[in-house]
Formats: sequence, structure tokens, C-alpha cells
Amino acid sequence: MFTDPITGVDLNMDRSTYRPTAAQREWLRRRNPDCGCPTCSIRIDASDLDHITDWQFDGLTNENNLVPLSRGHHTLKHRTKITVTRTAQGRTVWRTPTGFERESDPPPF
Repeated sequence: MFTDPITGVDLNMDRSTYRPTAAQREWLRRRNPDCGCPTCSIRIDASDLDHITDWQFDGLTNENNLVPLSRGHHTLKHRTKITVTRTAQGRTVWRTPTGFERESDPPPF
């Protein structure tokens, strides 16, 4: 179980929940204040929370599988063959079909 370090609210959701909870949104706002695409500085308040592994393909609604993406990067992820993954250190990696990779900075904590 993963809980918010301040409020103690459970941040992991089962497969029956698609939309992130208010507690998850707040935790992600603290952990990732900007878009998860490297070089993008659009704030999370103007971004969508997206499942890294699509929910329709068994992606979970939890802090490890959610990433804030600006509307443009959200659209780019879903309309192209770019893949997004997360490293064990919490960085997001964007990979093009040609093999080019770009990795984000790690979260501050």
C-alpha cells in the first residue's frame, strides 16, 4: 500500500477506478509539478494526468503509472508510436520508433 506521506490517504487504486482521486492529483502535483515530457515546463495544473500503461491495457491508476502531460504531449503520446516508460528512479523516458530516447529529470523526492 502506498500512502500520501502527509495525509496517510491510500494512493493506489484497483482496476475498477480510471480517474485519479483528489489525493492522487495532489501527490502528483507535489512530486511532478511539470509536464512529464522532457524539456516541457507546462505546470501540472494545466496538464492531463495520463496512464503510462494505458488503462485499457491493464494499466493501473496509481502513482507509478500516472504522469502529468500537457495537452499537446498527451495527444502526441496517443496519436503516434512514441512510447513512454518510467524508470525505477521515477524518470519518464520518451522513445521514438527510430530509437531516439529522451529522459526527464528525476522527481525532487
